[in-house]
Amino acid sequence: MDLSGVTWRWYPGGEAQGPDPFIAAKTGAASTPAYLGTAYVVFEELALSTYGNRLPQLSFEVFRPLADPDTAEGLIRAVTMIPASGEFTYATQAIRKSDGGATQAENLNALPDATDMVVALDRLQAMAPAVESVSLVVA
Repeated sequence: MDLSGVTWRWYPGGEAQGPDPFIAAKTGAASTPAYLGTAYVVFEELALSTYGNRLPQLSFEVFRPLADPDTAEGLIRAVTMIPASGEFTYATQAIRKSDGGATQAENLNALPDATDMVVALDRLQAMAPAVESVSLVVA
């Protein structure tokens, strides 16, 4: 989903998060819950015409490290990373191609502002914080 021009906010579900200001403006501040302990996303004025005037099908992946250091995630010290194939798989800077006046990102599939390699390494660090080295398989 192209998020350029879309106003959205992500709430991770922390116990200290406050109510969303957009929801509070619509429902009244006194009756707006903060949804403590629940991760959620708020889109403001999402243009539905792009999606056939319906809510688009959205899916989200939530990652969190396990608190117990005796789990597999806590004991792993090294991993071998085998990324998907592609010309710009290992690029840590955004690569864009122009085609007929339109610009398309080549390696920004997971997040619109971070390369796939950086996202993968960030997620690895979050999931397995004890990892000290990563070996890359290069074809």
